[in-house]
Amino acid sequence: MTSATAHDPEVSRRRAGSGARFLSLTPRDPVIVRDGRPFGAEAGSKARSLDWLTPSLLAGSVRSAVGKAAGGKWVQLHRPLLRAGVAGGFPIFRDALYLPAPRDVVIEPARDAASARRVHTLRPAPLDSTRAGALFPTGLSELASLPPAAAEPFEPEPAPAWWNADLMARALVDATGSMFAAEERLTTGVLDTPRRDERVHLEVSDATSTAEEGMLFTTSGLEIEQWQLGKHAPRLTVRWRPAPDDTLALDGLDPVLAIGGERRLMRLVAEAPADDARDGSAVRNRSQESGATLWRCPGAVAKALVGAARVKLVLATMGLFSEGWRPGWLQEIDGGGASGPCWQGSPRGRDGASLPVTLRLVSACVPRWVPISGWSLRDDAGAWSPGPRKARRAVPAGAVYFFDVVAGDPATLAADNGRGGWLESVADHERDRLDGFGLALWGVWDRHPPE
Repeated sequence: MTSATAHDPEVSRRRAGSGARFLSLTPRDPVIVRDGRPFGAEAGSKARSLDWLTPSLLAGSVRSAVGKAAGGKWVQLHRPLLRAGVAGGFPIFRDALYLPAPRDVVIEPARDAASARRVHTLRPAPLDSTRAGALFPTGLSELASLPPAAAEPFEPEPAPAWWNADLMARALVDATGSMFAAEERLTTGVLDTPRRDERVHLEVSDATSTAEEGMLFTTSGLEIEQWQLGKHAPRLTVRWRPAPDDTLALDGLDPVLAIGGERRLMRLVAEAPADDARDGSAVRNRSQESGATLWRCPGAVAKALVGAARVKLVLATMGLFSEGWRPGWLQEIDGGGASGPCWQGSPRGRDGASLPVTLRLVSACVPRWVPISGWSLRDDAGAWSPGPRKARRAVPAGAVYFFDVVAGDPATLAADNGRGGWLESVADHERDRLDGFGLALWGVWDRHPPE
């Protein structure tokens, strides 16, 4: 892009209102994603890291970079920056997008040297008196269960944390999980969680320039830049969606982005918008085109959702809901279930608008909650109030919710044209949606066939 075009106000306004732009982040250092536990100045402290970037950390870092490029002050820019939607942070390796593994898949380890490990899918099964307990959530009519073939109990083997988009699409359209019973063993198209980088630090005295006695502390970071990839460095894809009347542009972004604890560095690149190819101001290469392409709903998934009677939701990013593990858009309906009340509602799409499909919650695979905290310059009402954010419990990425379709056509769940639900946030509060919590992947499900 020429410098004249990059700073043309009219071009900037046109791009700001033209829809989503995509950014690429390439880690240079291990990234520290704090888990919310105290990290003080006392000796022996350790800054622990979560398994991946939180949506709020990513959103805050990207907004800071955009605000810095705009050259204004925070008091002037905070409103358009906070109204911009930032989402993603998914790794791309060898032009393949990777997504968090769904939690309805478990791995049974090999029982002996002559056997191989087996992959099973969890699917809802009717409750009976032997499995129903006092701690089972009210409103759920079925329990996510192993197939009949897994008759003997076992301790699950740790599963790969990331699946490529092709493998994920196959799983989303495989209603009963037969692909795993046939040949899929999760040995290709997957990635494990990045290794941890453990570093020991010390405090240096200002007076003597020597180490203070006993003042050692440890940090733990994610080695994303050396993630089992050999010579191929990964990059992270981020979607930037400006507010409708926003005049901020992504031209002139600082290529160095500081993120997380100790402000570790990433390389930041804004992909060229689609209209650049038409106005001749830039030439888009293959890697720049991949951002918008990789975020689209796969055709096989869109086809499977047309007229489906049962659908499932997989969280691509951790979710924050007003009802804890359960989305707030699900309302209790008396007598709607087979044996009592149930949870029913319409999921949200872009801008928080309800989609024209009504779903009834049947069952769910939700792992242990993840702590979310951080630092903010403003409170929930928008008033200037620097300080720590209140700690909240988030649903981990990969959590799966199983639904029956009550009304409407679930094909709208696959639309990615701004009116659908594919990789849109299903979080309850606008702030969480703009920060990229609860991005949705949709698929179909059915009960396990009898043995």
